[in-house]
Amino acid sequence: MCIPSRVVHQRQPQIKAVRHLFPYVDFDTPPPTLSFDTFKLVTSEKQKQPHDPSTCEPTAATTAALDRNTTRRANTMWTHLAPTPSYGSRHIHDTAPFSLWVEDSHDFRYPTKDELAYIQKTYNAAAIMVAFPVLVIETDTPPKPVPLTVGCTLTHFVEVGSKVNPRPIWHNTAYSNPCLKDPLGEVRLPKFVSPSLDQMILVVEALEPLCKVKAINFISPHLVVELQVDGSSYGRHSLPGIVGGVPTLYHHSEENYWKTQVSLANERIITPNLDLGIQDYTSYLHQSGARLCPGVRLSSGPLTDIGEYAEASLGTTSGVLLRKGAMERLTAAEHGFPTTEVYHPNVDGTLIGEVKDRNKTLDLALIQLYSSFRYTNSGYFDAVSPKRLLKHSQVGNEWCSLDGMTTGLVFLLRQYDRLFMCTENDPEGTLRIIWCAEFIFESVGPTAGGAVVDGICGAPIVTDEGGVAGFFHQADNNGRWCVCAALDPIIDEGWELV
Repeated sequence: MCIPSRVVHQRQPQIKAVRHLFPYVDFDTPPPTLSFDTFKLVTSEKQKQPHDPSTCEPTAATTAALDRNTTRRANTMWTHLAPTPSYGSRHIHDTAPFSLWVEDSHDFRYPTKDELAYIQKTYNAAAIMVAFPVLVIETDTPPKPVPLTVGCTLTHFVEVGSKVNPRPIWHNTAYSNPCLKDPLGEVRLPKFVSPSLDQMILVVEALEPLCKVKAINFISPHLVVELQVDGSSYGRHSLPGIVGGVPTLYHHSEENYWKTQVSLANERIITPNLDLGIQDYTSYLHQSGARLCPGVRLSSGPLTDIGEYAEASLGTTSGVLLRKGAMERLTAAEHGFPTTEVYHPNVDGTLIGEVKDRNKTLDLALIQLYSSFRYTNSGYFDAVSPKRLLKHSQVGNEWCSLDGMTTGLVFLLRQYDRLFMCTENDPEGTLRIIWCAEFIFESVGPTAGGAVVDGICGAPIVTDEGGVAGFFHQADNNGRWCVCAALDPIIDEGWELV
């Protein structure tokens, strides 16, 4: 059952401090005494100083952008230039006196010469890669603490000479031909504005007469179309290279696009691809209040559903408690439970419930907790506590957080979208094809290493205002990219947060 009062659990110190082992992702939270009024005062005092191009003080237009609609939400580490969740959030340690996000046009602008000089001087940058919606700064002296944004733009700090893909764009075909007619005609997809479900379906319908689509990745300002492997063949330069006004590439493989990459995502950001083997084995049932909350360790049982011993018990991170009518169910990563038994914190700990339902498309297991155990959605360690479920249309290009049992606090920015083909049974039992939406999040945190990433699977990804956008599902072993299903299907089934 759910206990509505707030539970105050402290993450195991070793987990809480994991990010401090890696100077290029060693972010911090703002001091509690630093209010937004203080931030505004510091900013206004800077603006009173005489203009000096070498210090890159803000222009009048930038000053207006900083003042317009700028709010700092309670208990967060962000300032927002946008009246609605979108790009343009400023991390509390982002001291750049400019913003590279232009709210009026919903687009980024290239930094000026003075702004590039400011970045180079402030961060001792040997190289600066501008590849919106991200910046990559090469430096041998990472700032401490690391700001998650520079100029209101997600920024990765890396060692000098690192090889980092700024965008997750790769392909294995030469099918694309920009000289062919755009199948969407005059329709234009938005740039740096996440597409709606209707817009994504429109792209599928436009391409269906030309090729067999398995999935489409909306990686603004590009599209990458995944093609079915069903014996169909396509000639060189035979498919449209511009769709909806957007450059389009094609990927033809049995495997999911996100599993076929040669990832350079976190090379030398967290080096080597280190699997520390650190997990939070704390039994929170033995702490004050004996209540569990999002972020604690769950383990599969020793026996499979047919009574055979499993090869290993798997550890993942707990999700949220849901309710539909009189039923209450705890969410978890479906792939982490080859068995129905659920233990906390490990198989030698306490049997707390059993898996009652599975949704492989969403990678979601629904667990019935035994009546003697209590769970609260309040108090998600260092992450924002979940308050409600969000549909696809309710999630902007905004920062979110999670707190995993192998990583502690991790921040994620909703960057891109994926629409993929799956099947389900209709009420009459007939198998039908449907199109499901996924978010592509870019993470900042100590997420390198297969076991580390596996361990945070199932962790709720929560917006600054407490909305649950989805649950962590790995895209690659480097952990920079997270693919998670939009929650529209379970919301439509009537599930809601307890």
